[in-house]
Amino acid sequence: MKNLLNYITKNTPDALLTFLSFAFAMNTLLFISREVKNLSMFNISSDTTIHYLAYFILIVLTFGVIAFFYTKETSLKLTIEKLLLTFLPAELLMLYGLSQSTDFHYLFYIASGLYVILAGFFLISRRNFIWKENEVKNTFSSFKIWAKLQGKVAWFVIFAVMLTNLGLGTYNLAKFGAVDEPLWTFDRIPSYWKNLKERDWRNTKISDKPGITVAIISGAGLLFESPKTYKSAYGRGSVGTELNRFDFEKLNFAFRFPILLFTILMLPFFYFLMERLLGKKTALFSYISIGLSPLLIGMASIINPDAILWVFAPLSLLSFLVYQKRRNPLYLYLSGILLGLALLTKYVANILSVFLLGLIFVEYVFHKANYAKMTLKRYLKESLTDYLILFFVSLVVFYILFPAVWIKPSRLLEGTLLSQAFESTWPIFAGFFALLLVDIATIGGKISSYVLDLLSKYSKIFLISISALFLFFIAFTFANTYTGMSWYDFEAIISSPKSAYTTGGYDGLFFANFFPLVFSIAPLSLIFLVFAAIISIFGKNIPARTSSTIFSLTLFIFLYYLATTVNKVAAMNRYQIMVFPLAMILGGIGMAIFYEKFIKNEFDKKNIVVLLFLIFSIGTLYFARPFFISYDSPLLPNKYYTDLKDMGTGSYEAAQFINSLPNPEELQVWTDKKGVCPFLKAKCYSGFTYPRLRAANLDYAIVSAGRSARTKKMVTPLTIKKDLIRFDTLYDRDDEKVVYKLEINGRPRNFVKVIELDQEFFDLYKNN
Repeated sequence: MKNLLNYITKNTPDALLTFLSFAFAMNTLLFISREVKNLSMFNISSDTTIHYLAYFILIVLTFGVIAFFYTKETSLKLTIEKLLLTFLPAELLMLYGLSQSTDFHYLFYIASGLYVILAGFFLISRRNFIWKENEVKNTFSSFKIWAKLQGKVAWFVIFAVMLTNLGLGTYNLAKFGAVDEPLWTFDRIPSYWKNLKERDWRNTKISDKPGITVAIISGAGLLFESPKTYKSAYGRGSVGTELNRFDFEKLNFAFRFPILLFTILMLPFFYFLMERLLGKKTALFSYISIGLSPLLIGMASIINPDAILWVFAPLSLLSFLVYQKRRNPLYLYLSGILLGLALLTKYVANILSVFLLGLIFVEYVFHKANYAKMTLKRYLKESLTDYLILFFVSLVVFYILFPAVWIKPSRLLEGTLLSQAFESTWPIFAGFFALLLVDIATIGGKISSYVLDLLSKYSKIFLISISALFLFFIAFTFANTYTGMSWYDFEAIISSPKSAYTTGGYDGLFFANFFPLVFSIAPLSLIFLVFAAIISIFGKNIPARTSSTIFSLTLFIFLYYLATTVNKVAAMNRYQIMVFPLAMILGGIGMAIFYEKFIKNEFDKKNIVVLLFLIFSIGTLYFARPFFISYDSPLLPNKYYTDLKDMGTGSYEAAQFINSLPNPEELQVWTDKKGVCPFLKAKCYSGFTYPRLRAANLDYAIVSAGRSARTKKMVTPLTIKKDLIRFDTLYDRDDEKVVYKLEINGRPRNFVKVIELDQEFFDLYKNN
């Protein structure tokens, strides 16, 4: 007892905090026992006021002890450590209570979450980045030096690309009706902000994507337009008779422009990270390819998670690669933030969670010499710690911006390890991670050391193999396409991406994934992508960092395609949008290598090649307008096209034709895409409610190639349906009743048709 009193006397602050910690824990135990059946024995009062008062008093006393006993010289880290330890028992009890009942006030969920976040960042602050090459003492000063070193030409290119993207990206931005957009503009985006305003955290889960970043960014449009004004008329299919079509253009612009602007503002990050990774020339070529890609600009023009997924996911990967090269923790945190934003955009980004772990081993295999001064056990320990930090940061971002997680933390797992995109593979990932930890903890990583040392001896062979395989698939894609789809019908597979397995099988799915990749990027990007692969096989004296980057990006593309194949999904343009920037970066690497080997020492003294490539890319983009999202490379034979599940391309033009007819307000029009309706002055119908459609006395039908497969599935002549109308026959018609046909980007089979309907068409089913 005497020893205890002596200890308390000498350590008064710690003793007081220990007592307060016990008091916090007891108050929490009594508080949660009211709602948790397993702890009902501790329930002594139904009145919560006394518990709230106790919390208030204990918090005041805790901070009072800290303020009284700890001087100005006491470090902030020590103060935070004392506070965290004081609240720890109560936090553990509260977490248990929150997991057992949903009846607690949301403030307890938020407070518990903030404790975990603070504790996590406190532990991260104690991390000693032992291999950091250069301590960054003044980030702003360093950036100023970096900015000056880039030169006038680089900054001219950066701003020229952004301004071109803005100018051509806003061209006809509001003049098309995109598929699924009404789900976002009328329901999901307003619901997110409404529930946020009303503190209805649970219902901020607006989609299974989850699409939170879309709601946040595109939600800026709510400041200018109210979707309620348009929703009722749109739902009744009577838009043209009730609202002026220009109003809908205002709505489209209000919600689409924030996304387009956001992607433009994020473009310089591609340049910055690529310059940090592989130098200025590679960064310039890659940046131009990405910033002036018709497909990416078109994708950024729709209200959809894919519109911004191509920004977050590739940047997270690039930032981690830069961290591995420079070991500046800022890039590690940036990668985690971007990964969190990617997960908030679409759960398919979970593939990065696995791939970034794999990059730890790729780094060692290709750059073993850089870590000669440390054991492999130490390398793996430090690398895995970095990975856990990155993953924690991503979860923090996910948590903060997704209020539904505040009151149901299990959604963190639903968004990562237990997400649909990760559901079938997470046990393999977890098992591998566990085996690795066991190997390090028990036998010092001897198995891992042996395997990685062996692999590092054959790094060049791995690079050659994956590059050769990549070239084979590209060559096969060309051969199959130019021989009339002799082996696999890529178009048939991609046109029904979620049921494509029945058409092509696993092999057909995997091969078909390369069809959009090869023919949806600009020809120069593809040519130099091929050159990068060839130089990886036959070239000499390629910098190790360039080799490892080529290997990493190519490997990611293969793994992404493998993942979609295993899940029996064909990766059409939109489904593999995060792959395209990486392919363009590979093209940028190829251009930079070609420049260094064949041009630099000859005549290029003032970045002539870069400026010529900029002009050529602007020209490509200009001639692709206005159908950027349906861009097809000139290398693709004219009878094919890649945008087989289009998002509404040509809808505005078809509506304009109808509006140009005499008395359009008196016309009745059926369309296979409801996105046409907002631009029509005519009465607009969609769907397959046949009695209603027959009674409407339809005058015209507007059909598009992208809806052909769906309509033909919906219209089943062999099934007896009263008043069936053979809309499925409209897609193949090419007679005098086709009064308007728009061929998207000059591709005859990628069309939007306006067809005049007569009694003969309505009698088609009865005659058969």
